[in-house]
Amino acid sequence: MIYTPNHERGMTLLEMILLLLLIALTSFALIPLYRSLHESILLEIATFHLKQDLQMAKNLASLEERSLTLCGSRDGLHCLGEEERIWPGWLLFYDDQQQFIPTEETILHYYPLAKKSQQQLMITTTVNIGGGLNINARREYGYGMARSLPNGRINICYQNKARNHQNLPSFIINVYGYFRLTNEKGSC
Repeated sequence: MIYTPNHERGMTLLEMILLLLLIALTSFALIPLYRSLHESILLEIATFHLKQDLQMAKNLASLEERSLTLCGSRDGLHCLGEEERIWPGWLLFYDDQQQFIPTEETILHYYPLAKKSQQQLMITTTVNIGGGLNINARREYGYGMARSLPNGRINICYQNKARNHQNLPSFIINVYGYFRLTNEKGSC
């Protein structure tokens, strides 16, 4: 068979280099997009779990007429101290004595936020929530107690402070355990 350029199959070195360059440039352009998408999915999942746990706590407290506690936790077995306002995860458990002391039998759910988000996310709370909050079936005002107690906040934040300038989820919770979810700049 006689060699002619029309029967050539394959690539020249120049064509292969250009193709590899195009693939490399495309992948470099898509990696930041993937990271951003991955981080926003982690944030949505954490928001969903916290919202579900707050709703479950309020519903179970009313249905079973028992007290439940949502508190910050590092290990899923113990609550953080009341002065700790940064949570690496949270724990939901029955707390009939309202002492913030869980036992293995009373634990309903533990969500290790920092671990599941590869150390990217954390929870911050306001002073009146601190290490946790107790949700009761019938929260009543004590004698002389003010009727306008301040709402508490639970915020989902990035551990990297430079990332906290964007709109992030903030749960505003009243003394009865009712909450609303907002997305606010500067909540962290």
